[in-house]
Amino acid sequence: MRDVLFAIGQISGVNVVVSPDVNARVSAVLQNVTGDEAIQAIVDAAGLTILKPLRAEGATTVFLQAPVNINSATAREITDRFGVSREIAGLIVETQPARP
Repeated sequence: MRDVLFAIGQISGVNVVVSPDVNARVSAVLQNVTGDEAIQAIVDAAGLTILKPLRAEGATTVFLQAPVNINSATAREITDRFGVSREIAGLIVETQPARP
């Protein structure tokens, strides 16, 4: 059953994680159903439970970059961080306040 759930998940784009403790056997004939519906039918027939993911559906993972002090950054740091051209980064560096 685990292999069937994984296969349905892979085909339908559903991330499936099955506990190693699950070893039920189920027979089912499914026609014209979505991947979600097929997984739900198999889970119901086996008496299992689907745990909802901890993060909200459609949520985006954001990786935070540390702030850059534009008044002391090098032209390369500005180009790498903000994706501006070397010329623009050079102009920014030229206009930085004098360092003590």
